[in-house]
Amino acid sequence: MSRFIVIIVIFLLWLYQELLHTMIIEKIRFFLFGTLAPLLLITGSILGLILFDFGSYIGPRNPGISEIIHAIGSTLSTAFLEEFFFRVILLSFLVRNLKVNWHAVALGSLIFALLHAGNSHVTLIALLSHFVGGLVYCYAYLKTNSIWLPLGLHFGWNYAQIIWGMPVSGTSYAGFHQIQLTSNQLISGGLYGYEGSMLSIITRIILLMATFWYLKVSMAKKQKEVSSVSKINLEKESVNR
Repeated sequence: MSRFIVIIVIFLLWLYQELLHTMIIEKIRFFLFGTLAPLLLITGSILGLILFDFGSYIGPRNPGISEIIHAIGSTLSTAFLEEFFFRVILLSFLVRNLKVNWHAVALGSLIFALLHAGNSHVTLIALLSHFVGGLVYCYAYLKTNSIWLPLGLHFGWNYAQIIWGMPVSGTSYAGFHQIQLTSNQLISGGLYGYEGSMLSIITRIILLMATFWYLKVSMAKKQKEVSSVSKINLEKESVNR
């Protein structure tokens, strides 16, 4: 519990520093997209499994407020620590030293995946899923030069699994809903959870595509706004002359 409190304090101090900088609205948008995208994708895939008889919905658990707050806090703090180390520190170091971004992304994602190799019930499919997840987070970090988007993606990914009562990277959680999935580990992920399934790899590839599209639209909109402001400033200068 004390470790959890220390992590939350560190996160809040970092958040305070971030709020002092400009473009905070853009960072919040990054975080919100990152949270909602995996949450919707995982929820959609779970509902699809239930719809096509690869699982069944048992019912809600109705957790208390304290349990919900703890789930959010622990998931967010874990995502923050991993993103800060693997993307802000490790990936930045690899980019500076390897010079070629895709080399850094591949190596950083491989290290991220291999550090999950000691988790309970881990499988080769799970490690491949973590590697693809690493690609998603690395891409999000390099394209935005900010932790906010990968943090949201990581948090939303893990929290969605907790919502549906699935193990997260081999660690069991009671969850907010009770479901029973097929015993076929390629589909359900078995005791490792959603990330142990082929479905998780497909979901992460779709998540990468969605992130690419979102950033493309966001950057085009930002460029248009910058061009509009520049045009207005030029018109003002010409009038003043």
